[in-house]
Amino acid sequence: MFNLTLSPNQAEIIAKPGATISHLITVTNNSGDTLFLTTSVKPWLPGPTPGQPDFRLAPNNPDIIFFLNNPDLKLGQTFQLAPRQTKQLTLGFNVASPSPPKDFYYTFFVSQDPAVTLNSTPNQSVSLAQIGSNILLSVSDTQYPKLEAKLTEISVTPLFKDSFLTPVTFNAKMANLSNHFSRFTGNIAISKNNKPFTSLQLYPDTVLVGEHRPIRCFVPPANPSLPPSSPTGCQLPPPLWPGFYTATFTLDQSPNSSFSRTFFVAPYTLILPLLIIITLIFLLRRQKPKV
Repeated sequence: MFNLTLSPNQAEIIAKPGATISHLITVTNNSGDTLFLTTSVKPWLPGPTPGQPDFRLAPNNPDIIFFLNNPDLKLGQTFQLAPRQTKQLTLGFNVASPSPPKDFYYTFFVSQDPAVTLNSTPNQSVSLAQIGSNILLSVSDTQYPKLEAKLTEISVTPLFKDSFLTPVTFNAKMANLSNHFSRFTGNIAISKNNKPFTSLQLYPDTVLVGEHRPIRCFVPPANPSLPPSSPTGCQLPPPLWPGFYTATFTLDQSPNSSFSRTFFVAPYTLILPLLIIITLIFLLRRQKPKV
C-alpha cells in the first residue's frame, strides 16, 4: 500500500544567476509495506483553475539543472524504503549564468518504480502512485525583488446585517502585479460609527505572477516566531451591536491603495415581529365595526 509523506510540501526559493542551491526534502513511508521508489522533477505552468498546476505544456529550462546530492542516490535511481522508514533527500540545482530574471515552477516527485512494482505482482492489476513537493523558483539579481499587488473584486455580504443571524463575510482577490511570486500581507480594519472596532489579518498566501487569489484570514500567534494558524474565511461572527460599520481593506505592499465598504447592522429578527404585530393590530382596529 502506497502511503508516503513529503516534507515540506512546498518550497519558495529566490536564486541569483550562477547560484547552486540545496533543498532538503524528507520522505516517510507510513505504510506497513516495503516500497521501491524513484524520483523525478517536472516543470509546470499555472493551470486555468487556481492552485492546479498544468504539466502538459511546460517546457524544460536548460538553464536550470536538478540533481540529488545524496552520496548513495541519483535523481531517477530506484531506492528502497522500509515500513515506517524516513529518508532525507538533498535536492540540488544549478542556475546558469547569465539567466534572465523570471519565475519557474517545478514539482519534485517520489513515485513507485514501475519496473519493480509490476515485476513483483505480475498477475495483479497495479495502480502506480506518486506524491510531489512543489518548488517555486524565482531567478533574480536581488534577494528582495520589488513587489506590487492590488485588491480586486472587493465586497461585503450582507450589506444589511441582522445582529444575531449569520456572519458578515469579506471577499476580495489579491492580484500579483510584480514580476515574481510573493506572499502578500495586509488587514481588514473594521470601524463602528467611525470608531475602531476590530481588525482581521490577511493570510500570507503565495500568489504567482499574473495570478489572482481569493483572500483568507487567520489569527496571528501570540509568539511571532510560531507559524500562523490555519487560514479561514474572512468573517465577522454574530452577535453584533447595531450601527454603521466600515471595512477598510489594505495590502502592506500597497499601503496607499485602501478600499472601504460599509454595511449596516440592526436587530431585524426583533424589529420584524414587532412590525408584524403592530400592523395586525392596526388592521384589526380598522376592521372593527363602529357601534
